Amino acid sequence: MIEVIILVSALSIDSFLASFAYSSEGIRIPFRCACLIAGIGVGFLGISLYCADIANNFLSPMLCRRISCIIFLLMGFHALFEGAIKRFLRHRRNKAMTLSFHNIRLVFDIYLDETKADVDKSKYLSVKEAVYLAIALSLDGLVSGFAFGIQITQPVYVLVVSFSVGLISLIVGFAIGERIGKKYKLDCSWLSGLLFLFLAGTRFLS
Repeated sequence: MIEVIILVSALSIDSFLASFAYSSEGIRIPFRCACLIAGIGVGFLGISLYCADIANNFLSPMLCRRISCIIFLLMGFHALFEGAIKRFLRHRRNKAMTLSFHNIRLVFDIYLDETKADVDKSKYLSVKEAVYLAIALSLDGLVSGFAFGIQITQPVYVLVVSFSVGLISLIVGFAIGERIGKKYKLDCSWLSGLLFLFLAGTRFLS
């Protein structure tokens, strides 16, 4: 139960920060789009949990724990330094980095700056734009879901909690952004890193 809350909290921090950024920029996120973003995130997580369930049939429990520990460890360090990584990639993106496919380039741009999902600059997130944003926000779920899934027995429970927490994080992030977004900039992606490292520690010690 506690580990499920820790996992979905770590995955929801990016959604919270994205919603905060949207609110700060005066970009509206309709409730149906918030539900869509949370739902796509659950879909990505569900795919990874399903793949993990298949892996469970071929890997020993000891090997599963080690793989899970390594994945969470890598994700933890990535999240801790995500701010610096994004600044570096923004610099490289502006200088020399090019991507051939428009959709891939758009998702990459949204990863670097979530507000780029508002492609038409309408200050109103459309369903199509919400899909791009959801994909950019859900990539962590693909990896962490596999790491978590190779040691759980109730994936449906994880998905329900993930959708609920993800939707709440979007709503709360937007509400807080409306109040303080013009004055403050939030960057607490490092908190996800600490949570992932905690999950890595539980796997190492188990």
